[in-house]
Amino acid sequence: TIGLKTIISNKNVVAIIAAAGEAKAKVVADTIQSDASNLYPGSVLHGLPNTRFYLTQGAASLLEERVYEDFVQQDVQGLTEKQKHRKIIDLSLKLKKQITNLTREELLEDRFTNIIIKDIRGDQPLHELLLSVENGLKKKIEISMLRMTSGEESIKPTTFMHTAPHHDDIELGYLPYVVHLLRPKQNKHSFNYMTSGFNSVTNQYVIELLEDLKYFVTKKFFADLISSGYFRDDTKKGYADLHRVLDGVAARDENIEKEGVARRVARIIIHLFQEHTVAQLSTRCEEMLTYFRSRYPGQKDTHEYQLFKGMIREMESDLMWGYFGFHENVNHLRLGFYKGEYFTENPTVKRDAEPILDIMKKEKPDVVTVAFDPEGSGPDTHYKVMQSVCQALRLYKQQGSVDHIKVWGYRNVWYRFHPADADLMVPVSLNSMAILDDSFNHCFRSQRTASFPAPEYDGPFSRFAQKIQAEQLQMLKICLGKEYFEQGLSHLLKRTHGLCFLRVMTLDEFFSAARDLEQSVGPQESTI
Repeated sequence: TIGLKTIISNKNVVAIIAAAGEAKAKVVADTIQSDASNLYPGSVLHGLPNTRFYLTQGAASLLEERVYEDFVQQDVQGLTEKQKHRKIIDLSLKLKKQITNLTREELLEDRFTNIIIKDIRGDQPLHELLLSVENGLKKKIEISMLRMTSGEESIKPTTFMHTAPHHDDIELGYLPYVVHLLRPKQNKHSFNYMTSGFNSVTNQYVIELLEDLKYFVTKKFFADLISSGYFRDDTKKGYADLHRVLDGVAARDENIEKEGVARRVARIIIHLFQEHTVAQLSTRCEEMLTYFRSRYPGQKDTHEYQLFKGMIREMESDLMWGYFGFHENVNHLRLGFYKGEYFTENPTVKRDAEPILDIMKKEKPDVVTVAFDPEGSGPDTHYKVMQSVCQALRLYKQQGSVDHIKVWGYRNVWYRFHPADADLMVPVSLNSMAILDDSFNHCFRSQRTASFPAPEYDGPFSRFAQKIQAEQLQMLKICLGKEYFEQGLSHLLKRTHGLCFLRVMTLDEFFSAARDLEQSVGPQESTI
């Protein structure tokens, strides 16, 4: 390992930096566009004339000169409405000024909006353009509110097929909207988790669970549960574990919560290893403790312990929906491409798309939700799940008339939609934020102290999601004026303290976007 000072000591050195994906866009922009500074270590490379950056489109997406060159190549007639709205919104946020209060001089001074408005003559046409941008944003909020404020009798019954790569993606992405969508009894829902998610369960957390089980298994009531057949494979009895945890949540009694979790951990061990007595369970606990204490973080587990960790994650998502009284139609698909390898396999039709297709045939969804990240930093889990869902929808479309289906794209804490790209902007109240934080910290117990690789926040994922929702509201308060929310006619607007963004696509739009993402990831062996 050598430091930056050593690297730049030879001015003739050739420095090659490769970056892929929008996740790298900010650090790339800071490195290239900022003056040399300790705040941006990569900026020291300015002193090396032979430095070269090899970037994907996503990684280069915040390089202003590159973006401008792409923008200016289109004449104003070739710009889409979304492109125009994006640049006007950007200027509003940059100047911290409501869109309809932007002046002609300010719009002409910005080189992007200059291209958009330079040929517009007269104040009225310019005002109408700015007003159309504001009204477009308001419409996205008000469409979202329809499902939150309409009476049940006025809501068209909708079947939602929610999908997630990981077990907390839905919760972090758009839980405040799900809570409202669950209320009308004519709506149908299924929650479908595509991977086992075992990589998210740390050895230290497993050790804590096993230590708790060791404690409870010595108690008489636990022996009575075993002898009564409580732990036989039975879905209804499995719900009892979750109810015990949630009883502890309601009572604010950590010991009851731990007991309920210990019951589920025992059920998993009995299922996987066929240990049916107190003595066998105690021995297995010791063996597992020895195993997990001997592992270093990130070391690949054996298949049986991957299953064990995955079933812990599945318990957490079951708990989450149990928190809302929803036990049915929570499906764990454990798609086969997810094996814990550093470079995972590509998904295949039979192994990964067809299980999703089977659920589509059963549920007949009107809306399919999908984690819709931008260009990734490689073919990661979110990307592969999206491609699997996309292929399942292609197969489903071949079997009947399904053009009515809409795909709702969501993003959790990893990426965010630009306001111009979002189609739904869901108002989030302080009550909804409190529900998200409480349910997340009680149900996704393995993530309470999860390390978070983001420089902008260190804490529970639920708090980061709340931070993002609050920031998105502040963006819209600038664009629309805070009076729209604080003096709004709707009580929902007045109590809004955050916004969730989602993108709505037809099937063909989704297929096209998935193809674009596939091309942006780069050449790879295609199996789907």
